[in-house]
Amino acid sequence: MNRARLYLSRPPRCEPELGADDRTAPVCTTPATHSVRRSAHSGRSASNRQAANPEIAADNDRTVAAARRFADVALRATLEVVDRRRSAVTLRGALEPSLIDMVRVLAQTSVRGRALGAAALGPVHVRMVDEANAEIFGTYSRGPRVFAVAGRVTSSGNPAAWRVTSLRL
Repeated sequence: MNRARLYLSRPPRCEPELGADDRTAPVCTTPATHSVRRSAHSGRSASNRQAANPEIAADNDRTVAAARRFADVALRATLEVVDRRRSAVTLRGALEPSLIDMVRVLAQTSVRGRALGAAALGPVHVRMVDEANAEIFGTYSRGPRVFAVAGRVTSSGNPAAWRVTSLRL
């Protein structure tokens, strides 16, 4: 007795017969399950309405770019302090004092995965909360392992003066 035949089932009707030409294959008649929009929709979401004003969009792009550059530099410096390659004093302008103390303690204690090698920061992403606050998140790797990093940066009126106010390694 052929045991392979015991486990095979018949193919569904929407599949063509074996060896059949693709042009004559039957069409699957699965009922559509998606809903139909009952009102007119222009295709523009709320975020696209902001972009209709080019001045607002340009200011927003510059703010996001500045926040991303700052977050990248601040997170690289923070990981270097945790790896004991840099002094915690260098974080003075970028992080809140309480976060500098936290990073200093992490550098003095054993950090998860430190034996795997130095931390290498991956891509950093920024999501603006409002004009002065942004959430930052990304990854860093130690050897073959990948870890997450997240935080919040705040601008004090001047778009070029960002500061990390919350950090999670």
